[in-house]
Formats: sequence, structure tokens, C-alpha cells
Amino acid sequence: MKIFKCGDLYKPAPEIHKTCICVENGKIANFVAEDELSHYPESEIIDLTEYSVGPGLVDIHCHGALNSDFADGDIEDIAKAASYHLARGSTTLLAGVGSCTTEEMIAVCRCVRENRSLFPNIYGVHFEGPYFNTGYYGCHLAEMIRTPSEKEWKEFEPYTDVLKLVTIAPEVPGAGEMISHFSKLGVIFSIGHSNASYEEIDVACGLGLSHATHVFSAMPGAYRENYVLKPGVLETVLMRDDLSTEIIADGIHVGARLVEFVRRVKGTSKTAFISDALRGAGCPPGIYAFGPRNGKQCRLIENPRVGVVPDRPGILASSAITLSDCLKIQPRVTTLSLSTVWEMASLTPARILHIDAMKGSLAVGKDADFLVLDKNLDVHDVYLKGERVTEQVQFFGI
Repeated sequence: MKIFKCGDLYKPAPEIHKTCICVENGKIANFVAEDELSHYPESEIIDLTEYSVGPGLVDIHCHGALNSDFADGDIEDIAKAASYHLARGSTTLLAGVGSCTTEEMIAVCRCVRENRSLFPNIYGVHFEGPYFNTGYYGCHLAEMIRTPSEKEWKEFEPYTDVLKLVTIAPEVPGAGEMISHFSKLGVIFSIGHSNASYEEIDVACGLGLSHATHVFSAMPGAYRENYVLKPGVLETVLMRDDLSTEIIADGIHVGARLVEFVRRVKGTSKTAFISDALRGAGCPPGIYAFGPRNGKQCRLIENPRVGVVPDRPGILASSAITLSDCLKIQPRVTTLSLSTVWEMASLTPARILHIDAMKGSLAVGKDADFLVLDKNLDVHDVYLKGERVTEQVQFFGI
């Protein structure tokens, strides 16, 4: 057995008394007080008393890093991006695939399935697109946007063991059939890049829609129809209890007061923080493709550090953070406590993926995935199933 002596322990709620984590066979076996350690004379003691320890983060919307994107679809690029985020605390993530060809989408699913040992923190794949409203494609390639046809989505059926999340505009032709079919197979559907009406979203929720992608981004608000003001996608997402949502956590895509607003309306358990990191994460400012290497050319700027679309002023193109950055950013700029932010970046997204029985918080029986922060809230160490991950990422030079 390993026992980790922690300083401040977040579960995500702070633990005052039993701040030592007992780990056996990659699982959390118990929590004990420091004065009880004499009862475990044969255990290996890891001293983390100078640090804050909490659950590993769960990033359900992430595209890449180090000039590699998950949509590139090959082992080296997927491993490089996943390892970068793992080393910075994302012990569970979805490999985000921007709008691209059917063949490229399948290639990512196949690579993730066949090489799981190289990507220990990748839980599955997130198709962000290409089934969008053509007026709200954001930084995705316009020529890749299309409607879902049964002929195409039937090709994804063999990969439902790795396909975990699909962002879709429910108003486009064929969306309802795809949502209904794949929801029954366990795939989660999220509204995004959409201009659906309240009524269209209501129908989609009845078919299995349960989440909303990056609130405020590519998400139009209220509009007038025959002089009557009606809820847009934004208001519908905020008012519906059957929809969770997510906030890009860089402090730029959604400012502090709006973060507080969304959390107040939706609650901590329905609002996840995400990175939405593009391949430029960990890189200097410059031009980086969004999605596969032939994707939309976007510019990463430094002040503020964010991706933008050069030929469409005002359109942002993902962030350049890792999810652990939100543990520094959000408590500093908002009124949210560190424990609340930690929950929104760990347990809440785990609930959205229905994996909170094993991931997202520190509890007996769960995987021993945790993040170790220094006094400045910088990442000091990361543990995956009780093993320090530093050695696992050295191969990729991270």
C-alpha cells in the first residue's frame, strides 16, 4: 500500500482531518489522519505535506497541444497532445476532433482504440462537428460543414466504444435521427454551433440531447419573431434543467462576471470547465491549423493569449491553456472558491460523461488520480492510478 501525506486535501471539498490517502492497486482504499500512520508500518509513505492535493481533472473538450491535434489521427500526434495535458493534470480527457472528413474522424477513433496504453488519460473521442448550422461554424472549415446522413453515421457504429460525445446542431436535417440512434448506444450529444429554436431543442432533448458545448461561443441569444422576443440557444441552455453546459476556462472566452452568472443559474453540478485547447497550446504565438493540419488557419496571439480567426475579426479560435490553468485563473478573477473551481473541472465533467463512479473526485473505491499543486497553484506532480506520471511522458520529450 502507498500512503500519500497531503497538505491541503480537496475531495473536491476540503478535508480537515483525514488528509492522508491510502492507495492500493491503483484505487483509493481509505483516508486516514496523520497520527494513524503508525498503524501502517509496511506502507510506502509519499510526503506531499507542502502541497495541495485534489482530484485529477476531466477535460471533456480539448483539441491538442505542442502543434499536434487529435484530429491528426496518428499515434505520435495523439500521444504528444495527450501527454502534454496529462503532465499538467488532465488525468481524463476526450480527444476532440474538429470538423473534417469521415475518414479522418474514423482514423482518430481507430487510433485511440488500438493504442490505449500510449494514451492512458484518453477516455474517448469527442466529435465537435461537422454537423453544424452553416451560420455558426466558428473557426471550423466552412467547406467541411454538412448535415448528418445515415450512410455516413452508420460508419461510426463500430466505434461507439470510443466515441463518447458528439457536438451537433439539432436543427439541421438528419440530426434528430442521429441523436436518437446513437444515444441508445451510449453516446452523449451536445448542442453547439447551432441556431435552434426552443422547440427544436425541446424535441432534441426528448431524443437524447443532454449537454451544451462552450456556452456563449457560437451560441446565439434571444431573437424576435413577429415582434415577440423568444429564447435563443443561449437562453434555452441556461433555463433547461436537463442540459448541462461547459465554460472555456481561460478567462477570455467568458469573462469573470459571466462565469459567476452561468454557475449561479446552472449550478456547480451542471457547469463544467474545459480547456478547448488548440494545437498551439504550449507553443509560441503564430499560425496554427484548427483540427487536422489542413484545417482552418488560426492565429495564436499573446495578449491576451488566445486563438483568433485572422480573416474574421472578433471570432475566437479555441484557447491555449490546459485545464489546470483554471485552478489559478478562476479563483483569482471570480468569487468562486478553489474547491468549487476544482469540482467544476473534475467531478462535474465526470458526471456529464457518466464516469463519476470512478473519476472526478477523491473517494474510497475510485481511481487514485490526483493533482498536486504548489503554493502558487502550479502543477508540481500528477498521479494516475497512484503512479507518478512523469516517467510516462518522458518518451515524448515533455
